[in-house]
Amino acid sequence: DAPTFGSPTDGKLRFFAIRNNGKQQNMLWLLQLKQIFSRQLPKMPAQYITRLIFDPHHISLCLFDGMKPIGGVAYRPFYEQE
Repeated sequence: DAPTFGSPTDGKLRFFAIRNNGKQQNMLWLLQLKQIFSRQLPKMPAQYITRLIFDPHHISLCLFDGMKPIGGVAYRPFYEQE
């Protein structure tokens, strides 16, 4: 259900828009993305990162190399405000 570019074996980078929807694979990817954010933002409290990443209202645009997340950005869209 997430947009992808390329396939896991072609050596290209791919993007997934993922969120906490209760699916096991998404939870694993979000956990890996949380670890990346924690390493790259050492002064930001881990609990704050966890709360944002796993909030069902937030979407994480995640950059993948194969099936492994290597970077990303988390944001919360406000659709009602356009």
